[in-house]
Amino acid sequence: MSREDSGRPVSRQDASRPSSGDLVVGVDVGNSKTHAVVVDLDGAVVGVGHGPGVATTDRTVTALVGLALDAVEQAVGTRSGFHAAALAMAGIDFPDQERTAAGLAARAGLATHTVIWNDTFALLRTVSREGDGIAVICGAGINCIGRRGDDTVRFNALGAFSGDWGGGQDLGAAALAAACRGEDGRAAPTMLSDRVAAHFGLASALDVGVAIATDLIPEHRLVELPPAVFAAADDGDQAAVQIVERLAAEIALLIRTTVERLPDGERLPVILGGGVLESGYAPLITAIRDRCIDIVGDIRIADVPPVVGSVLLAFDVIDRNPDLDLDAMRRAIRGSRVP
Repeated sequence: MSREDSGRPVSRQDASRPSSGDLVVGVDVGNSKTHAVVVDLDGAVVGVGHGPGVATTDRTVTALVGLALDAVEQAVGTRSGFHAAALAMAGIDFPDQERTAAGLAARAGLATHTVIWNDTFALLRTVSREGDGIAVICGAGINCIGRRGDDTVRFNALGAFSGDWGGGQDLGAAALAAACRGEDGRAAPTMLSDRVAAHFGLASALDVGVAIATDLIPEHRLVELPPAVFAAADDGDQAAVQIVERLAAEIALLIRTTVERLPDGERLPVILGGGVLESGYAPLITAIRDRCIDIVGDIRIADVPPVVGSVLLAFDVIDRNPDLDLDAMRRAIRGSRVP
């Protein structure tokens, strides 16, 4: 995400760029993409970088850290010697993974001060410096975190292996299943049959299923289908409406469970991030609010990329609180090539 058509990083002129020892790095490694932002000690953007996400690799800690370092190098031409860095990565879900990632970053010489978190922490950090609140990421996958003071609630977030359902991949799989059942007579006809087939340029949803089963279409491309689900739901298709309602119920369940597991106190704000939620599909957001507004505070959609939270986490580790120019940071990220 850091290069224009000319191949030059989106950054200051090389002659005026501070040395890496005077720079702070924030990285967000998500399921579908990696973003890196490098700033100076005053918070001014020096460079931005991007790369593929977790879905493209083998999900080992080594591979995830490699994605992060590659994006940092794309941003400013180096991957070592920074003053502070925060890597927030999907797939880093357990303390031993955090320790392994920290060791890899240290051996790479990434920064003098480094912190490693799951990517939900970066989203939550965009709410407040104290970090109290609940963050739900619903992109290719789904995860949730909640914090109140020193207490933190996390979920294993291993997909089907930990009982999770939601995110673009699961919505896409549900859409394909409904489309196929509608075609072969096991369920009522659904608009999803034609829309799933059309999305992949095939004659039927059943053909799409065969193409995925035989590896002619990569299974991860199911993540492309949520817009088709939302459009069909808007047109009154009951199969699509049921998928949306199921997702709303799952997200609300994560939020309500998080509240129940945290100590009592003032109602916590909820921040919603990830591509599915950031699409702002109104019936989904309204359904989430209706299901849990009685126990939480404000529920809002993230208005800055999670990598901004990573930058803030990096400043936290060196106990600095710069006044970031969020508009400039948004422009820098949007002005680069984002997958």
